[in-house]
Amino acid sequence: MGDVLRVISYCHQGVDKDQTSNTERLENLNTLVDTLTEKRIKDVDAIVLPGGYLYLDNLDIDKKSLNKSAIVKDLHSILSPLHKTSPNTNLIIGIDTKPEEKHQRIIGGQQIALALDFNNVTGVGRKICPVQEDFDGLQYPVMLVHEKDFYDDRRYAKLSPNKLALLCACYDMFGFVDAKRANIQRMRNIILLEDINGNLHEGRDAFVYFKEVIQPRFDKLFKENEQNIVLATANIHRFERTPKESFWHRHGIASASAAFNGCMSIAAAHFEQLPKDSDKGTLCAANVATSHLEQAGHRKLHSHKPDHAFYIKSQKGAETAGLARVFKV
Repeated sequence: MGDVLRVISYCHQGVDKDQTSNTERLENLNTLVDTLTEKRIKDVDAIVLPGGYLYLDNLDIDKKSLNKSAIVKDLHSILSPLHKTSPNTNLIIGIDTKPEEKHQRIIGGQQIALALDFNNVTGVGRKICPVQEDFDGLQYPVMLVHEKDFYDDRRYAKLSPNKLALLCACYDMFGFVDAKRANIQRMRNIILLEDINGNLHEGRDAFVYFKEVIQPRFDKLFKENEQNIVLATANIHRFERTPKESFWHRHGIASASAAFNGCMSIAAAHFEQLPKDSDKGTLCAANVATSHLEQAGHRKLHSHKPDHAFYIKSQKGAETAGLARVFKV
């Protein structure tokens, strides 16, 4: 990895959590890789895909199990043609799993940010910052948060020995911005938490446990790594339309750049309708000043424009499958 950081985001036309489309999603990823080769786009450091780009029955995030899993082998195979032109690239993909039975109840599926290079899994970040739909037990099974995920240093994926990518599963990006500012109010959304010993904490007790037991160690790990963060990524699940002047861009993406040394902060998402103008709704910010964090509701977009962009066609025909944008700082 040189001084220039080159990252590709791929936004997909469609919705997340559609298991029937896994094969098609992998075919589209293969088309993206082929197109990068054809266009001679080289020295790519990372390729970022949406949240829930793949939807699996289950996925064991133990490192040894992950490296041996069928899906990681498939992804390695698809990525391999880039080895000659982009030998240091990492694929950062969002993977969701089905709801499962645990602790004598049905809990929400996992939401995972997974990073891998040509040989190994290089990073894993399972969601730790729930939002409304993650704990609305009426419409969705409640999301179970795991204590061990707060201490998992694989969330800081190594792009090179001293350069890290912070992996955020969707709204985790907001949580890490809050952590930088010592704001833990968002963590009140945690109402179902499994501790290191497998014990369950519910309701207010879950937040109290986070505050008293988890937060000090979580903050320590974050502070040990934050100075080496050169890239913050978010695998977002979906937008109905182009997020023009959006809450997400101003308060998540641009704020992450401001919080983490002005790093490139980038996201990929599913769109019901992809942007017609690739310079709009870029979901990328870079070199944002820390003063941005103090501007509250007056925060600006700070949209970082792509060097170039191209649309990917579905292998089924002329239908547009997604939008790839190449960014560099």
